[in-house]
Amino acid sequence: MFGRRLRCFELSKRVNSLLQRSFSVGVRNHAESATFNLSEYKRYMLDKEPPKQTVCSKEEAQNYIERMVRIRQMENACSNLYKERKVRGFCHLYAGQEAVGVGIEAGLKPGDAMITSYRCHGLMVTRGASVLSVISELIGRRTGASMGKGGSMHMYYKDFYGGNGIVGAQSSPREISTPMLSFAIICNKPSAEEQQSLDQFITRNLACPLRYYLYVPLGAGVALAMKYRKQENVCVDMYGDGAANQGQVFEAFNLAKLWKLPVIFLCENNKYGMGTADCRSSACIDYYTRASYIPGLWVNGMDVLSVREAIRFCRDWIMEGNGPIVFEAETYRYFGHSMSDPGTSYRTRDEVDLVRKQRDPINLFCQSVVSAGLLTDAEIKEINAVVKKEVAQDSDQAETNPEPDVELAYEHVHKQPIPGFPIRGCDILDVH
Repeated sequence: MFGRRLRCFELSKRVNSLLQRSFSVGVRNHAESATFNLSEYKRYMLDKEPPKQTVCSKEEAQNYIERMVRIRQMENACSNLYKERKVRGFCHLYAGQEAVGVGIEAGLKPGDAMITSYRCHGLMVTRGASVLSVISELIGRRTGASMGKGGSMHMYYKDFYGGNGIVGAQSSPREISTPMLSFAIICNKPSAEEQQSLDQFITRNLACPLRYYLYVPLGAGVALAMKYRKQENVCVDMYGDGAANQGQVFEAFNLAKLWKLPVIFLCENNKYGMGTADCRSSACIDYYTRASYIPGLWVNGMDVLSVREAIRFCRDWIMEGNGPIVFEAETYRYFGHSMSDPGTSYRTRDEVDLVRKQRDPINLFCQSVVSAGLLTDAEIKEINAVVKKEVAQDSDQAETNPEPDVELAYEHVHKQPIPGFPIRGCDILDVH
């Protein structure tokens, strides 16, 4: 009897040893991909919706965490620089909304465009700009995204049309004297033959003399350029809940629907327009339903994978020839409207702390990734440490970079070239 118990005990030890070794191997060689449940969606005038589950690879998870952490660390650095009085002018920070920007980028394809308002630092990074170029721009250095002349609200990158200081103007009518949408011309630089075709197109569709000024939506203008060029791309036209009540947004809705333009009107609802809660300024806070004749989709903007899948869904829906769609991403900003706003006169600190503890987009995604076995806590800590160090280095380097020369004020101003002064396009690399 004793011998049998001893053999059973030894067998149990061997089994436990094997299980421990298997668990250790599982931790070292964790899964390469995992399936995640997504947040619930709300839809308007849509007979289908994004999937309820999605697969995320280890590489994608690392990429999304790295990008969100980089934006968070960058905005913290910008906050410190502003407090040190090194940032001149306005400074609107994106902390808390990282999942929206990263999720959008993850759902887009090469050639897709984006245009937004003044809270643009994070989106610059998701589009591919360096943290160094963003911080350099904030503190007025020549190495900045706009050579130190644009500041916090006016930054541009390839397929990223700003950064616009006039609220809602990224979706608003602009007065131009050419027979084509201003951004369509910038995007495509039509030849004489193409210009003639554009003239005919505008004559047919606008039914007004070409000598008159044309008032058109900028974001829809980019989408019109894409449609004219037969590009398989979309434009993400972003605005906030504060701008959602402005008339030019509804004018953009109308033109986009009329011409079936490939545009996603994306409302980043961070719950406050400056210091006013959305429920105090909007008769209807279901922003995805606001364009009564355009379908809409609501998504949890604190869930990066839900945003990604929703963008993919909207993009596919548009590519099927259905025209525009309104997309509402409900999110939250941790800082005030700008750095001059403490953000506590119209909301409590407890409210902000509760969101940080329960709904923080970075923490939620990291917890999901660890639970799924894609990454370990140690690996995520390493990502945070590396990114924090890199952002600190970029911030220090930005301060050592030269300020723009006075003569730079004359560059990139006039349409017709001035001898000795270059003219640049929307992309800083597009200089002629």
